[in-house]
Amino acid sequence: MPYIHVSTSKKVADADKERIMKDLGQKISILKGKSEQWLMVKVSDEQAMCFQGDKDEPCAIIEVSVYGTFSGPEYQKLTGALTETVESIASIPGDRIYVKYFETPHWGWKGSNF
Repeated sequence: MPYIHVSTSKKVADADKERIMKDLGQKISILKGKSEQWLMVKVSDEQAMCFQGDKDEPCAIIEVSVYGTFSGPEYQKLTGALTETVESIASIPGDRIYVKYFETPHWGWKGSNF
């Protein structure tokens, strides 16, 4: 039950949004037991954002919500992979991208919880 939300200050072409979503769908499997089959992705571009007080250079935050818990090494590997995707497709420097994780013991789908 993962959900990934990419927010960026930069305009991202629709074709690049599709590429980001597809690539994130493949990379979510870095987390054991997670797959594109259950992944929801949202890409929000042209957001009012600044990083280090600078609103002129592009920046992004990638928020990952997962059902369950995972190890530090798994998150480390996923952070690198997600950053690489956004950096290469959206042309946002990796040092201007944050990745934030949320673990939850409760996740709902089809009107009930897991």
